[in-house]
Amino acid sequence: MTSLERAERLALWIAVALGLLGFAGGLGQRVLPPLPAAAAWPLQAMVIGSGLLAARLARRRAAEIERRRWAALEEPLLTSGEREWAHKEAERARRASGFAFLLAPLMLGYFLAYQFPEGAAPLARALAGTPLLGFVLGLLWERRAGPD
Repeated sequence: MTSLERAERLALWIAVALGLLGFAGGLGQRVLPPLPAAAAWPLQAMVIGSGLLAARLARRRAAEIERRRWAALEEPLLTSGEREWAHKEAERARRASGFAFLLAPLMLGYFLAYQFPEGAAPLARALAGTPLLGFVLGLLWERRAGPD
């Protein structure tokens, strides 16, 4: 198992844990003491940064999956069914890794959004969606940077 595969699994487990804690926070059962409104800006930067990092990891994992796919397809004794299966499996793995790496920062933002008191500033509630902005910006940045 490569380090990126381990990072993908860790991201998925982090997403599940933070999603459950965020759900509990939405029901009024906060894990942290209520955060002050002034903490919203630094937390926004943190969750956008986590989205950027997740996009970078997702892109690198996708490149790793592509290398494996084409290495497997170079085998001369593969049947057409096995080649088709290799392509489908690689696409499934790419979608799963992208989902895992996107979900972790989204659940971080979701969790943090519910750690503010009721009636918190809209900026605090926006924490639930801003990791998506970081992820999209990270994907665009990685695309512009070119292949690994």
